[in-house]
Amino acid sequence: MSEMIVIDNRSDEIKLVNQRQVFLYVKNGLQPLRLENGYEDKLVYVFSRSESEGLFEKWRKHELT
Repeated sequence: MSEMIVIDNRSDEIKLVNQRQVFLYVKNGLQPLRLENGYEDKLVYVFSRSESEGLFEKWRKHELT
């Protein structure tokens, strides 16, 4: 199950709280744009939607390593 959160569909940003997904994005060369403090003080990672599309497809297919 993906924990991808889209706040504004017009934005080129996605916000992730799933630590495993974030780790794999960074491991595969994508750096977050910024970090935010989310609900119940969870760390929220903000990524570029357009730059993360390929990694998200692999994530959904359980192919991201």
